[in-house]
Amino acid sequence: MNNIKTYLVIPRNIIDQKLGSNFEECLVKFPEVCHISFNQESLVKKLIEEDLIDSKHLEICINIEFNNNILLDHKFKGLNLWEDIIDAVIEYQERKISEVLLGIDPNILRLTKEDEIGNLKWKIFNEYDPTDIYYSGIVNSNEYLFRLIVAAKEFYNNLKRYSIFTEIEYNELISEIAKIEGKLQI
Repeated sequence: MNNIKTYLVIPRNIIDQKLGSNFEECLVKFPEVCHISFNQESLVKKLIEEDLIDSKHLEICINIEFNNNILLDHKFKGLNLWEDIIDAVIEYQERKISEVLLGIDPNILRLTKEDEIGNLKWKIFNEYDPTDIYYSGIVNSNEYLFRLIVAAKEFYNNLKRYSIFTEIEYNELISEIAKIEGKLQI
């Protein structure tokens, strides 16, 4: 199964205070936070109306399941995760290896060329203890990068649609994604 979804992460006490306590469907195994899909338009618009979303401090989580491997999920949240992932992919395309900080915690996303048939290794681990691996998997490089790009574009298009990002911010991020797309061999 291949699935990539992005969620806003909002502390539950803020949701309860601002929007009421009828958002149980937004809870995902962590009762202290709500995970709200960007596809839940009415909820996202309510959060915007209440000034609970800020483009500079957008805490999100990304669930990535690829070929039955969990490569990222709701246990890992942070600011600007998509920007970090895009930076890692650009570096990987240039050098066939990349290491970037992922989020604001001391975690590293490492992408490495696994073999000559087009696989890459995706690994997220603790910067201070590289043996502390949170997520790891080997995936087909082109197919996986293509799906990441599609999901990142969807995320940024949603930010633009909801007027969370300015046109300039949107154009900068989309131009980075276009660089990746231009190098994919699909």
